Amino acid sequence: MLEPKSRIMIVGSGGLHDVPMEGLIDLGHELILVDIIHLPSVRRKYEKYAEITFVQADVTAWVEPLYEGSSLRDIKPARLAEVDLVISLNILSQLPLCLKKYAGKKPRALPDDFDHQIMAGHLNWLKKNSRNILLIGDVERLYLQGDAVVEREDALPSSLCLPAPEKVWDWPIAPRGEVDRKIAITHRVGLWHL
Repeated sequence: MLEPKSRIMIVGSGGLHDVPMEGLIDLGHELILVDIIHLPSVRRKYEKYAEITFVQADVTAWVEPLYEGSSLRDIKPARLAEVDLVISLNILSQLPLCLKKYAGKKPRALPDDFDHQIMAGHLNWLKKNSRNILLIGDVERLYLQGDAVVEREDALPSSLCLPAPEKVWDWPIAPRGEVDRKIAITHRVGLWHL
């Protein structure tokens, strides 16, 4: 349990759709919102609060080397402020996807275990920033036809060796008809205290 007026860092803050911002503000918490790009609508809504700081950062430290074509060895993400709680919010499985898409625009060979490297690097980085970590992330993607699961995709490589999540819930991503006439897509999301 966090004391009132704790420092909380939300990594992958994005649109803050899953964050009870008003409740956190009411408890007097200092919030550090970290993302590679902050949405203008989020900035406008929360920049008036003195207890909220926006930090624009590439938490993987891979974007610049990929862009510049420099060495992909010894990549070390910057250490951020010391906090009472770090929340990694729905980005663990997304980090390698964005980087691979970006690398695909340039003829750049990535390591065979790239997904593992990026995700393991993120987990290690979280542990360097706090001893109190809340990890929220995709466990698998489900393709549904009606109520029947017709296909599953694991979101996390088994090599990460994460324990089973403490809580799991389904998050509907695309209802039937949005991406496919017959298929709906749902993400199964997990929560871990690390």
